[in-house]
Amino acid sequence: MGTTLGLVAASFFLLVGFEAANRCLRWGASYRWAWYVAFALVMTLVWLYLELLRLLSYVTWWCAVRPAAGPWNLRCVGAGRVRRVRWSWECGERAGRQMLIFDADDTLWENNVIFERVIDEFLEWMTPPGGDRTAVRAVLDGIEAAHAVTLGYGSKVFLHSLGECVRRLRGRAATAAEAARIAGWAAAFDGGRVELIPGVAETLAELARRHELLLLTKGDTEEQQRKVAVSGLTGHFRAVHVVAEKNVGTYEELIRSYDLVPSSVWMIGNSPKSDILPARAAGLNAVFIPNDHTWVLEHGEVDPGDEKVLRLAAFGDLLRHF
Repeated sequence: MGTTLGLVAASFFLLVGFEAANRCLRWGASYRWAWYVAFALVMTLVWLYLELLRLLSYVTWWCAVRPAAGPWNLRCVGAGRVRRVRWSWECGERAGRQMLIFDADDTLWENNVIFERVIDEFLEWMTPPGGDRTAVRAVLDGIEAAHAVTLGYGSKVFLHSLGECVRRLRGRAATAAEAARIAGWAAAFDGGRVELIPGVAETLAELARRHELLLLTKGDTEEQQRKVAVSGLTGHFRAVHVVAEKNVGTYEELIRSYDLVPSSVWMIGNSPKSDILPARAAGLNAVFIPNDHTWVLEHGEVDPGDEKVLRLAAFGDLLRHF
């Protein structure tokens, strides 16, 4: 309200000053009066300029800070025009803030390397002397791919897949001893901590100061929530979403839920299959940070010519771009 009155008052006195100058010219006033009028005009222009700067500072604040307070905000439309609509990240981007969506497993902390250690032991056990480990691995990969569709993800499904692999390779159900050996591997996934990837903690802390962050992870809800809780990273995210699968529909639902402008949002992860390709199909930008331990079923081809995909070698490199 104060800014509006200030603009009106400054504009009014600017008109008064021009009228005074016009009368001085018509009546042939002395140079002394001309200096008075000129000084008044300059001071009024400075006043008007300061009021405009104050108005622009309010607009910038609304664009950068207001989203956390509610769904309604200002949206920047064209040059110098502002209208009130639901929050658009286009305006937040102009003010320096963007929406960044992060994957969790193998992006924020190491995950698949634990599965690979168990698989190495399993292959050593199941491969006969002189046998082909890659053939056994191919059978296991096929079982895991099928179970991912019907049963989902996580350590419980993985251990079930190991039991199914034993059945297929040996032509019978696992014995009590074999089942107990498989169940023993569950301890590998029950740790009370996660191994953060280097640079994650400090990078997320800085990014949370600059932008709005979401966490999007797939798998068993209880298992994923436990990992998020022990990671110590929860406070950096506006919300945490655990989903059964990450596909185009998942990202489109996220866009609708937060009323996002897809072209102004970035999905950040290590998996072409779950993070990069479906996000791009939904219209989002993407940041691909490869992990040497990415699960083979999460591999995929990322178009090297896609200018909307940023490729980074390390998580900490995000600070150079966001």
